[in-house]
Amino acid sequence: MIFNEKNSSSSNDYLNEISLEITLVFSGKNLNKNEITTLIKSAPTSAWNAYEILEISNLKKLKIADNGKWYLKSNNYSNKLEVALNSFLMGLTQDLAVWKYLSEKHDAYIEVTGYQNVWNNNYSFSFKTLKLLTDRYLSLNIDVYNLEICSSE
Repeated sequence: MIFNEKNSSSSNDYLNEISLEITLVFSGKNLNKNEITTLIKSAPTSAWNAYEILEISNLKKLKIADNGKWYLKSNNYSNKLEVALNSFLMGLTQDLAVWKYLSEKHDAYIEVTGYQNVWNNNYSFSFKTLKLLTDRYLSLNIDVYNLEICSSE
């Protein structure tokens, strides 16, 4: 999920632009990409099982995957991270037994990757959103980069 959030109270709106992406990830040696797709009730953005041959697209080389990975990037846009995360999770299976089964069998987490032109930003989650994550046995990883610092290196 990629979306932009702008603070219109600033005269330098371009400095407040934020881009965030939400991804659901399952990984592990015994991962079965077809099983996860069936149980989650959504096709992945990309998936592979351990020991599959993968093409590294930008290098045109092949490699054998050490671990399986199944991931789904959100395609729903919103101007608030919490709203976007809730919408994303509600669009997947609501069977909590499925989530428990998959999370006990594989590493399972939500990954939020962000890019911003502001020095800092505050993201908070209500107990309802945290409950959505914990009911599904999902960890939350948030990785936000400041574009001004990244571009100066």
